[in-house]
Amino acid sequence: TVFGGQPTKPDYRDVPCAVFSIPPLSVVGLSEQQALEEAKSDVLVYTSSFNPMKNSIS
Repeated sequence: TVFGGQPTKPDYRDVPCAVFSIPPLSVVGLSEQQALEEAKSDVLVYTSSFNPMKNSIS
Protein backbone atom coordinates (compact mmCIF):
# COMPACT_ATOMS: atom_id res chain seq x y z
CA THR A 1 0.00 0.00 0.00
CA VAL A 2 2.81 2.35 -0.79
CA PHE A 3 2.09 5.04 -3.38
CA GLY A 4 4.09 8.19 -3.79
CA GLY A 5 6.22 7.32 -0.76
CA GLN A 6 3.21 7.56 1.59
CA PRO A 7 2.24 4.16 3.03
CA THR A 8 -1.41 3.76 3.99
CA LYS A 9 -3.26 1.19 6.05
CA PRO A 10 -6.04 -0.74 4.22
CA ASP A 11 -9.62 -0.16 5.38
CA TYR A 12 -11.28 -3.55 5.88
CA ARG A 13 -14.58 -2.26 7.36
CA ASP A 14 -16.72 -2.96 4.27
CA VAL A 15 -15.30 -6.30 3.13
CA PRO A 16 -18.14 -8.80 2.57
CA CYS A 17 -18.11 -12.09 4.46
CA ALA A 18 -19.99 -15.29 3.57
CA VAL A 19 -20.50 -18.56 5.40
CA PHE A 20 -21.33 -21.46 3.09
CA SER A 21 -23.61 -23.42 5.39
CA ILE A 22 -27.26 -24.37 5.63
CA PRO A 23 -28.75 -21.78 5.84
CA PRO A 24 -26.18 -19.65 3.99
CA LEU A 25 -25.19 -16.45 5.78
CA SER A 26 -23.52 -13.25 4.63
CA VAL A 27 -22.78 -9.76 5.91
CA VAL A 28 -21.18 -6.55 4.68
CA GLY A 29 -20.61 -3.26 6.46
CA LEU A 30 -21.68 -2.27 9.94
CA SER A 31 -24.18 -4.07 12.13
CA GLU A 32 -27.36 -2.15 12.96
CA GLN A 33 -26.05 -1.48 16.48
CA GLN A 34 -22.68 -0.21 15.19
CA ALA A 35 -24.43 2.06 12.67
CA LEU A 36 -26.64 3.56 15.39
CA GLU A 37 -23.59 4.19 17.60
CA GLU A 38 -21.63 5.86 14.78
CA ALA A 39 -24.61 7.62 13.15
CA LYS A 40 -24.39 11.27 12.25
CA SER A 41 -27.88 11.13 10.73
CA ASP A 42 -30.76 8.68 10.27
CA VAL A 43 -29.93 4.99 9.87
CA LEU A 44 -31.86 2.92 7.30
CA VAL A 45 -31.86 -0.87 7.69
CA TYR A 46 -32.71 -3.20 4.79
CA THR A 47 -33.17 -6.96 4.88
CA SER A 48 -33.81 -9.41 2.09
CA SER A 49 -34.30 -13.10 1.49
CA PHE A 50 -33.11 -15.30 -1.34
CA ASN A 51 -34.57 -18.49 -2.79
CA PRO A 52 -32.05 -20.53 -4.79
CA MET A 53 -33.23 -21.55 -8.26
CA LYS A 54 -33.01 -25.25 -7.39
CA ASN A 55 -35.67 -24.69 -4.70
CA SER A 56 -37.90 -22.56 -6.95
CA ILE A 57 -38.21 -24.80 -10.01
CA SER A 58 -40.16 -28.00 -9.47
